[in-house]
Amino acid sequence: KKFLLDKLDQNFTLDEIASRFNYSKSYLHTKFKKNTGYPILVFFNLKKTQKACEYLNYTDLSIKEISFKVGFEDPLYFSRIFKNFMGKSPRDYKKSQRK
Repeated sequence: KKFLLDKLDQNFTLDEIASRFNYSKSYLHTKFKKNTGYPILVFFNLKKTQKACEYLNYTDLSIKEISFKVGFEDPLYFSRIFKNFMGKSPRDYKKSQRK
């Protein structure tokens, strides 16, 4: 978890994470899900979304800038992931926090 939390500005595949720790993908997936309740990449995207919420709440960064800061090269893909977790787009989330 610490490895992922320290690298929210980057992207990894399950293969890359597994080889980094010298585990098989299936072992890493099973172990991680047992300990956190989430598949590893779902956990990673959830934490990126939570970090994006902090940026939306406490900075004036654009959504494009935030998407890059949390490791998404495509702001549209970032918005789709964000909406999956938060139920609204980053723009709508920011508006709802400003009221």
